[in-house]
This record gives sequence, structure tokens and C-alpha cells, in this order.
Amino acid sequence: MRQNKTSGSRPIVHTGVATSVDHDVASVAIEQRSACDECRAKLLCIGGHERVGTIQAACRDRLTPGDRVRLELAPQVGWFAVIVAFLLPFVLLVSTFFGLEAGGAGELGAGLAALGILPPYYLFVYTQRTRLARFVRIEAYRMTPNERGTL
Repeated sequence: MRQNKTSGSRPIVHTGVATSVDHDVASVAIEQRSACDECRAKLLCIGGHERVGTIQAACRDRLTPGDRVRLELAPQVGWFAVIVAFLLPFVLLVSTFFGLEAGGAGELGAGLAALGILPPYYLFVYTQRTRLARFVRIEAYRMTPNERGTL
């Protein structure tokens, strides 16, 4: 595993299979597993699930479709995603609620307005996804035959 040279911290790593490669960008299929994977009762439980997602990643090695790959993401990018997806909406929700309530709106009105502010926020984030993607750099490396992964 390569070390992240900028922060000295270890990158976030996941494994997958390259499904297609176009110049220096690979489409990688990854399994997204629930937290129940290690549970002994998972066969009897209807809560556990798996699904396959596709991620676009920059090729750092020469890849061909079918190659097992290791995806690496800088930890700062994970924190950026947490801030955009969870922290900012929470701050927006709380500040809208308390701001309107302090301004004289009742609890019901302030609560509905606070909830109503979230769809425009997420719509804005969705419309700006290409600009936000500039901050997210996922890199794909070919896995060696003896390298272990989550697949």
C-alpha cells in the first residue's frame, strides 16, 4: 500500500474489479456490504444486504477490464464528504430553527422551515457535483496476486 505523502496518514482503501477503462479513468465495481457481514445470524435476518456500486477512479497503473484493483482516497477527502453531506446541513437546520424561533416564529413554523431548507441545500449540492468532484480524487492501482482485499 502506498503512503499518502501529503499528510503522513494512511489513505482510505477499498478493493474492486475494473469493469471498463477509458484512457486514464477506470470504472470500478465495488461491493458495498452492510455492517452485519460477520454476524452468525445473517442468513436468518432480513436486515443484511449487499449491493454493487460503480466508482470512477484515476488509473495509476495500466489497467484492463477484469483486473482486481485497490482504490485509494485521501482521508481529507472523506472528511470533506462528511462536512458537505452531514455537518453543513445540520448547522443549517439548527441555525434556521433557532433563528426563526428567536425571531418570533412558533416551534411548528420554525421546525417546518428548518426541514424545508434541506431539500434546496441538497439540490444545490447535486447541481454542484461536478465542481465538488474536483476535490475528490480516487486513485486505482492494480492489485498483485498475493495482495489481499475485501473481495
